[in-house]
Amino acid sequence: MAGNIPNLWPDDIATEFVITPKAILNRQALVITEKTKDRVRGEVHTKILGRDFTHTLVLNSPALDDYRHFVLRVRHSIDQFYPLSAFVTESDDTGRHCEDEAAFVSLLRKVLCHERTMEVVNSLVAQSG
Repeated sequence: MAGNIPNLWPDDIATEFVITPKAILNRQALVITEKTKDRVRGEVHTKILGRDFTHTLVLNSPALDDYRHFVLRVRHSIDQFYPLSAFVTESDDTGRHCEDEAAFVSLLRKVLCHERTMEVVNSLVAQSG
């Protein structure tokens, strides 16, 4: 019976390689973990609410009772990565609009290189030694 049922899916489904916002955040999480020799671990947590995905990048310090510091949260729909909303503080309700990957990467670079982020990373590394 199953041999008589045709495959109705198109041949070109899932053939396009796309760098997702989550993949970009995961890469940054891996880089900070490597740069700090595992003293500060980057983590990305994903939640799904209806048709929206939310990815949150946090810094985790295992030596400090798994202290976590919020870095950035992004939200996009299930069927469209961009535009997305990026939230640079935990209490940010409006978010910043990123029209495309380039805009998101630019904003993320600013957040990661921000003086406050560097202070937190350096403090966590120093206290984890």
